[in-house]
Amino acid sequence: MQQLISVGIDIGTSTTQVIYSRLSVDDTSYASQLSQMEIVDKEILYKGRIYMTPIVQQKFLAMDALKAILNREFETSGIRREDVASGAVIITGEAANKENAASIAEALAEYAGDLVVAIAGPDLEGILAGIGSGAQQKAREKLIRLVNFDIGGGTANAAVFDKGKLVDAYALHIGGRLIQFDASHRVTYCSPFVHNMLQKENADSSTVTSQQAEHICREFADILVRIAQGRSPGAEEESLMIYHPPQPVPVDACSFSGGVGEFVYQEDAPDKNAFFYQYGDIGPRLGLTIRQRFAEAGIPIVKVPERIRATVIGAGVHSMKLSGSTVFYDAKLLPLKNVPVVSIPYRQGEGEEKFLTRLRQKAARNAGDANICLSIQDLKKPRYQEIKFLARALWKWEKESGRRLLLVLPCDCAKVLGQTLAICRDEAQGFLCVDNVRATDGMYIDFCKPVGGSVLLVLKMLIFKN
Repeated sequence: MQQLISVGIDIGTSTTQVIYSRLSVDDTSYASQLSQMEIVDKEILYKGRIYMTPIVQQKFLAMDALKAILNREFETSGIRREDVASGAVIITGEAANKENAASIAEALAEYAGDLVVAIAGPDLEGILAGIGSGAQQKAREKLIRLVNFDIGGGTANAAVFDKGKLVDAYALHIGGRLIQFDASHRVTYCSPFVHNMLQKENADSSTVTSQQAEHICREFADILVRIAQGRSPGAEEESLMIYHPPQPVPVDACSFSGGVGEFVYQEDAPDKNAFFYQYGDIGPRLGLTIRQRFAEAGIPIVKVPERIRATVIGAGVHSMKLSGSTVFYDAKLLPLKNVPVVSIPYRQGEGEEKFLTRLRQKAARNAGDANICLSIQDLKKPRYQEIKFLARALWKWEKESGRRLLLVLPCDCAKVLGQTLAICRDEAQGFLCVDNVRATDGMYIDFCKPVGGSVLLVLKMLIFKN
């Protein structure tokens, strides 16, 4: 058994935090198999302070300040930089939209030996928080349909788990820093989304009063209540939606994470005025209002173990393997590192447009990633008609999305699918299709240089406390 130290760095709209953990890795393969390294145990060694995310001119992440935070946390934790073998940087919320977010990998690579970097789109952010908070595990244990709302400074990112299985993810422009105050409780910032809401009610949106801020908190809370009740989105919900609406299906219970999630569970403060204005925004008031409105609606709130720290704690090698020998690839594309997996179940008899709709929705969760790897699930000994169907649909998606086709399949059909794709595309270069690989959402793949007729892959998985 091998032990390695991993770092998890979470950079969000409002806060940045660092966690160090020790991962125990063991080879779980049989003697005749290729190495199958898996995480068999994990222990949190150190939880760092929660810092305000350093942002310059509302446009850039302040790299020097981020490095200063990491240097300070290394020194405080007593962990030597050279001892860190792996890690993950997760960039979420408004931080993911900053102009230099993609350069985080290069800037922070020195802090981890083998770094996974995820610039999370809004749906993926909700999924990561739903897993990291422990909401998925709660839904599995209680056998319920549960939605976790991860509410930070700028967005509310939701993941719905039915008995532990992810069934929906969506996001809204609802957050604790959409209205901000100065020390005299005067409003100093109001987001365009709040302005639009006030204008629709014929209210003066040029100046926002404390009473209007209280009203907005009630509106935000009521929108989340209606979504949890499974009501079809109205005009107000649609104006705040990011990308797409939720499925109109009621849930059995809700949970909350993120900075605002902390306030949902917090006991009533004796000094309400000091409580509401302690961070110069509507976060505390919004959390308290959500708790009150959900109680009035009779929707149970489940307590999750992690809230503001509902975050990845690191990354480790999940497995290393060779693809099948019936592969189709452009060697000029290799190597590719840290490509996030997006899994798409194949449904026999499904129309092309339905398949494409599902593919678009899943791929949108990784909007910030230059490359994604599509893992076609549940494909068993496909007939040639099915191969042609997949090739046409994937070719259409490649054209409309402008993304490179990187495919992994569970069965021995990569070569025939690759050849069919080459006919559809009138081009055999610029894409990759490998088989005998089972990869799921949350994994990252390194495509290495070819070995004989196969491609060497390293599958990596984000590691959560829960």
